[in-house]
Amino acid sequence: MNHDLQEIYPKLICTKHELGYIAIKKIEAYLLEPGTDAWEQIHRFVLLREPFVNLWTAVCEVDPNFPTIGRVADEQGLIWLDWKVFPSPEMLKKALFWAAERYDHDS
Repeated sequence: MNHDLQEIYPKLICTKHELGYIAIKKIEAYLLEPGTDAWEQIHRFVLLREPFVNLWTAVCEVDPNFPTIGRVADEQGLIWLDWKVFPSPEMLKKALFWAAERYDHDS
């Protein structure tokens, strides 16, 4: 596990509790092998409750040019529109640190 990220994970939440083991493992997997499907699995993870910040929001904060429209699929799972881009591992790390710093300032 990335040691500098390990220090910030306790500051981030997933719904009502600290970011859970499964969420952390999915984020770590994304950092090793980013892609549209992996991003689709993690982009909604809630990092802060107040103000509400999920992973996608955090990426948009550190990269204002990041798309605000993501994957669109129908009820059968057919993808009509996919992510045009997905964050690089470095961008995702910046977003996680941004959210953790926000936690420090707002707590």
